[in-house]
Formats: sequence, structure tokens, C-alpha cells
Amino acid sequence: MKYDLPIIAKAVRIAVLALLFLAIGCQQQDASQELKPISKVFTEAWNTGNLDPLDDIIDPQFVMLEGSDTSAVGLDSLKQVITAIRTTYPDFHITVDEAIYIGDKGASRWSITATNTGPGDIPPTGKQVTVTGISFVRFANGKIVEQRVEYNVLSWVLQLGYTLTPPPGPE
Repeated sequence: MKYDLPIIAKAVRIAVLALLFLAIGCQQQDASQELKPISKVFTEAWNTGNLDPLDDIIDPQFVMLEGSDTSAVGLDSLKQVITAIRTTYPDFHITVDEAIYIGDKGASRWSITATNTGPGDIPPTGKQVTVTGISFVRFANGKIVEQRVEYNVLSWVLQLGYTLTPPPGPE
């Protein structure tokens, strides 16, 4: 039996590379193993108002963006935002419906239920809202560095009983 050594050598190199790729791929840790517990602490702070655990998971350079607006810069600013929301909506509760983690990023689809019974930017309406949204979070060194949030603000204010008044038309 005659063997073609160059073809066998090439096949062996391909097999070794494939095995190496599989071995390295299998050794990579699932990002959710590290990032999911951090996200859970973050969500619990919003749900309970206990902000102390945020000290361990929020990066000093933290930024929270809602749409194109910056709503918090730094840990103290984030704590003020959470406190304000929980004052206006004492039963504020986020449920994470789905989350995925890849590398240093996480994305989640969530829903909020809250009743507007406390003082805030608007007078209490006593009405409950249910709003869905998505968040994209970036992590570094075991801390949250950035959160981008998108949700339906119009749905929120309509559920509170506000109405839209169209601008006057041309005369």
C-alpha cells in the first residue's frame, strides 16, 4: 500500500488545528457565569431600594443612557435616580424576562410594574403602569461601566392618564 505523505501531513495538521480550536473553545468560560450575578445585584437594588450593594458592582466611570439622554453619571448619580424612581413608584419592580451575555456585554429584555403613588416630578396618579424595555450593559473588571436603556415612554405616560394634544394645524 502506497501512502502520499504530503497529503497525510496536511490532514494531520488540519486535525491538530481542529482539536486545538475545540480545546480552546471548550475552555472559555461562559460570560454569563461571571456577569449574571452582577446583573442580579443590580436588578435587586432597583427592586428593593437597598443601594449599598451597588458600591461593589458599579464602576466609578459608570454612565446610564436612556435613549439619547444621559440619566446618570457615576455611582452617586445612579443612586439618586433609583431613589427618585422608588419614591415616585414605591412598588417599582423589574422582571428580567430574558438575558444574554457575550464577552464583556449583556443584553436583557425586561418588564416593569409600578404604581405612581409617591411624590416626584409629577403629582401621584395612583395608577399602575406596565412597561417593557431593553437594556445593554457593558462590564469591566467585574463592574458595570455603562447601561443603555430603551423603553416606551409614551406608553408609560398614557397609562398614568396623560393625553397627547396635537399642535395647532396651519391656519
